[in-house]
Amino acid sequence: MRGDLIFLLSLLSISSVTILYIGSDSSYEYIYGTTETLKRRIRDRLHDVAPKCCEELTKECFACATGLLVEDFCKRHSGEYGCPKKQIPIKIVTLHTKPNDWCDCAIKSVTKYSKLHNYEHIVIRKTNTSLHHVKFQKYYEVLNHFTSSVILLLDCDIAITNMTIKIEDVFDKYKNDLIISRDALWNKGVPINSGVILFKKSNWTLNLLKKMSHAKQLTAGKYLSNSLVDQPVLTDLLVRDNMLQQHPKKQFEHSQHVTVVDQQVMNSFYRRGFEFFKNDPEDSKWKPGNWMVHVTGSKGSERLKILQEIGVCD
Repeated sequence: MRGDLIFLLSLLSISSVTILYIGSDSSYEYIYGTTETLKRRIRDRLHDVAPKCCEELTKECFACATGLLVEDFCKRHSGEYGCPKKQIPIKIVTLHTKPNDWCDCAIKSVTKYSKLHNYEHIVIRKTNTSLHHVKFQKYYEVLNHFTSSVILLLDCDIAITNMTIKIEDVFDKYKNDLIISRDALWNKGVPINSGVILFKKSNWTLNLLKKMSHAKQLTAGKYLSNSLVDQPVLTDLLVRDNMLQQHPKKQFEHSQHVTVVDQQVMNSFYRRGFEFFKNDPEDSKWKPGNWMVHVTGSKGSERLKILQEIGVCD
């Protein structure tokens, strides 16, 4: 708030007490002349610097002035001293280029969640054929829609299962340019899962998104690149830039630009039907109350059945 306005509001408070003390006798002489003269001087000054709500020296003006002071204070102390937490602009991006029942169901939950918390949910349904693989398109779309402070990127088979958990709360807790979760096989050569990524807008993030948008699939076979596309490439980029450990020893990891959290924070799995997944660790599995569920790695009919069983498709 401007210094001259703060000074004026302080003067108003002092003068109001003075005027009340002196009384309503307009002929009463004081240091600055009559009270009428003082009020006229203040009123003239109000017209110069105060907002429209303070055009006259009235009780409404003082109420307005108090409100402005509180508003200015809370802008500088968001979330403190009883001030509401300032909401940062947030978007959610989902790529859904091949319609199917389980993704349709999951996306509806994300849309409902977005409306509840005033997020913008962007669903991309058209394939960009200019990229090397459609799996890299989600990074391209985040890059092209990054007019907000934060973007949550979700695969289409991820549903919101706890509507009370806010994106900004997760971001504030783990603040970094990129927040991502471990994979169920994090201690077996697959350190992260790219199904859920929380991006903060920064030069580092934008450069990473540009690289991922125009990347090519790995051919070396590491990080499950024989069966996955974008996740191994992202892993390789972060490892080579020393932002991610190739062989982590614990779930949580923090570097200059990347924070890795466990799957109970976000991106918990619910999958079945394949022998490969029967040994998933318990801390990777979805539980009631978790923020979201990722129905990855199962047949389409099984994914839909899972979402129906846990009440997402009601």
